[in-house]
Amino acid sequence: WKGDWNDPENPDFKPDGYNPIVGDWIRVGDPELRLEFTDKFVIKRHIYRSSYNKWETEIWAEKYEINDIGIRYESVEEYKLTKENGEEYLIMRYQLPADEWRKYKRYKPN
Repeated sequence: WKGDWNDPENPDFKPDGYNPIVGDWIRVGDPELRLEFTDKFVIKRHIYRSSYNKWETEIWAEKYEINDIGIRYESVEEYKLTKENGEEYLIMRYQLPADEWRKYKRYKPN
């Protein structure tokens, strides 16, 4: 863990702010799950409830920290931002319950 780049005590502190993952991301292969990373460093989870035809939202983490390779809230997750065919993807490595990489695409509502 390289520390929070938004912390003035960190040697890699970014005074203009560092949060390249801000926005809404939908999980590739699971269109009923979205993660939203806010500019206030909150993670929200959105789950689509087809029986109600609506998205339900819950706070996944009240505060996250970030640097160029990791996101930290309850645990540390590695992440990468990539572009494929003009689309932006967030790839996150979940360490628990299993070592698994999950892919999310920037969400663009219809």
